Amino acid sequence: TVRGRAAGQSIDALLATLDDVRRDTPFDAFRVGIGTGRPVDFGTCAYGPGRAAPLILQADAAYELAYGAFAGGDAGAAFERRDRMLRFAARDLEAAERRFDGDPSERAKLGTHGESIGALLEAQDRLREMSVEAPPAPEAGLSPIPRLGSLLDLAVSTLIDGLTSVAVVGSGTGGAFGLTYSSISSTGRHDMQHQSARDPAMRQAVWDVTTAEVSELARAVKRLDDAGILGETVVVYVGDNGEQHHSTASEFPVLLIGGGDLGLRGGRTVVYPGVASEGNRQLSNLWNTLGYLAGATLDDFGGEEGDLRRAFGPLGELMG
Repeated sequence: TVRGRAAGQSIDALLATLDDVRRDTPFDAFRVGIGTGRPVDFGTCAYGPGRAAPLILQADAAYELAYGAFAGGDAGAAFERRDRMLRFAARDLEAAERRFDGDPSERAKLGTHGESIGALLEAQDRLREMSVEAPPAPEAGLSPIPRLGSLLDLAVSTLIDGLTSVAVVGSGTGGAFGLTYSSISSTGRHDMQHQSARDPAMRQAVWDVTTAEVSELARAVKRLDDAGILGETVVVYVGDNGEQHHSTASEFPVLLIGGGDLGLRGGRTVVYPGVASEGNRQLSNLWNTLGYLAGATLDDFGGEEGDLRRAFGPLGELMG
């Protein structure tokens, strides 16, 4: 991003455009997260330059979006209410476009709104055609670690039930760096990171948070394995910092799980040479690798140019 404006497409959005990934699922992607004070995060994913893809930060709203068609009760009522509002908005927009005689660039904005409403209505109609047993709704008022676990469960359910083939679960992303993990420390995550360089207790707290997050992820991954789809699913865990707080992005640990049926080689730790060394690779190469695993020849995703681009294409060491 540049000053909060998305500079390009994020990998989730690209993967969701591939026919072999999207298939006939209602949603291009299911994006949820944990933040502070806002219902939606526009700072994590993007459809393209200047086009943010929102993460839903309210668990009940995310549940209603995914499972309202099947859940009944308040979630079902929310689904029907959203359906009526979308159809009203679509009719209103059509009328506005017929009457509009202003600047063509402003008319294009109406067209963009129309495409978004149309995509949501298409998802609504597709959901009505499906028969899915809704999982339990996420609990309210959870602290960040259990809340992450509940969102991971919800995202995994959407994958298992065929509502989408791409899911994003963010924790403290999009500027919400101050989450407090009360079961681990009373110090907020942002200050925890600042103090970790000189305070061993804070460094241990950072490790404890990461351990707790990965434990929740492992439990969710077990559900994918039990459902028989882990081999065709790649789970990517990227920490919230690189090699240090206020990272230079010269080093980034990433955990990859699953994907054996797609050609991902597991059971190893792969360490690439440092940023100033021959053979250095970047996160963009990882995203290119995901494209190849999904059946697309993806060699230049990521946008780096000139000296910033160390190599094109996928990480061959990760692929069988």
